[in-house]
Amino acid sequence: MAFPMVKLRRSKSGAFAVRKGIPEDVRDEYQRLYGQRWEVQFYSEAGRPLSDAKARFNDWLAEHEGRIEAIRAGQKGEGQPPTQRQAHGLAGEWYLWFVGRHEEEPGDPMGWWWRQAGVEDDLEDLAPLFL
Repeated sequence: MAFPMVKLRRSKSGAFAVRKGIPEDVRDEYQRLYGQRWEVQFYSEAGRPLSDAKARFNDWLAEHEGRIEAIRAGQKGEGQPPTQRQAHGLAGEWYLWFVGRHEEEPGDPMGWWWRQAGVEDDLEDLAPLFL
């Protein structure tokens, strides 16, 4: 069943609002995970510039559709690749973890140089070169 594209609409108060239905095949799981069963709603208060409301709406819509895709992938027993935002978040978490391990005792600078060289060698072996 196809759902029509949702549009950002301005209410009489000047606020922006959108309602989007949740597909039937994911309703039970969506309700269990996120608490909504029939539809999700976006709201941006009055006085906000249209460009800001559009940007927030697009982020909201991408998150909602990503949730639906993840639920469907889970129902099929498939994994789902992370979004760019999720990948950056994971990289940031790893960086904080790694740096946190070495803040008190950073060690010998030459040891770090050798480790960096080893990582670069491994990357050259495993990753294709793009020139």
